[in-house]
Amino acid sequence: MINLQGRTAIVTGGGRGIGASVARLLGRCGANVMIADLGAELNGTGQDAGPAASVAQRIRDERGAAAHNVCDVGNLTSVQGLFAETLEAFGTVDVVVNVAGNLRDRTLWNMTEDEWDSVIRVHLKGTFNTVSTAARHWKAIGNPDGNYRLINFISAAGIYGSFGQPNYAAAKMGIVGLTYSAAQSLARYGVTANMVAPVATTRMVTSIPGSRNILSDNEAMNPDSVAPIVAYLASERSAWSTGRIYDAGRRVFKVYGHLDTIAHIASEEAWDLDEFVTAVETTLLPAVANDPSPRERLRAELAN
Repeated sequence: MINLQGRTAIVTGGGRGIGASVARLLGRCGANVMIADLGAELNGTGQDAGPAASVAQRIRDERGAAAHNVCDVGNLTSVQGLFAETLEAFGTVDVVVNVAGNLRDRTLWNMTEDEWDSVIRVHLKGTFNTVSTAARHWKAIGNPDGNYRLINFISAAGIYGSFGQPNYAAAKMGIVGLTYSAAQSLARYGVTANMVAPVATTRMVTSIPGSRNILSDNEAMNPDSVAPIVAYLASERSAWSTGRIYDAGRRVFKVYGHLDTIAHIASEEAWDLDEFVTAVETTLLPAVANDPSPRERLRAELAN
């Protein structure tokens, strides 16, 4: 049902975890796959071509077409080289999947500037680098029927908040705004832009203190369980979806609505301050009190 024959996908962070699962499934669906991965440690340090090369070889062993690139997504020149190499190898770029990431967890009151900058650089700037490079490429082609796809990975850590991950949460919500903007500005060039918030057991998740109490290592938590929504969004039949967030994992797939108003107050004239306070506390306060907190929402999501 998902046919990606003739389509070329770049998958950043494709050497391990969810990125590797996505790359392999895209390959099995017929796509040419460029695995872009620096091969860094979880904190973003170091470099190793091995993981990306291994995934590319596995795809080729399954009679797919794949290549690899040791790309530093936080460096625009490196990303531009990635696109040039992909075009040289396969002649086109139709899909960009941004999975690459790192962690520098610390409480807000203990986080250093370097820990903040490192995570923002890889997640938010890295996604901007690939999205902007793709945007320039597709705009230059100028094909409104191009069926090009941007698929950016975000996280419940941003949607609901995450203790000890202010840098990661901020970066992931920054990607949400970036993707919404891309969905609007690139539609005229045949581009859709969607997001995936994954739930799976990976080295990134299991590094978080207490995560074993929330996430288990059962089969449903395998990173492979996230990949089907990416393969679908990468296909031409997903043209109906843009600017959307999909929760994926545990063999469950959900689509989020946009931020909604839960209550409002209004006045035909300038507010009297006392009347304003009364209106806030009689209308907005009860609405907030009856609306689940981000933490309660996260617990409900995990329970379902």
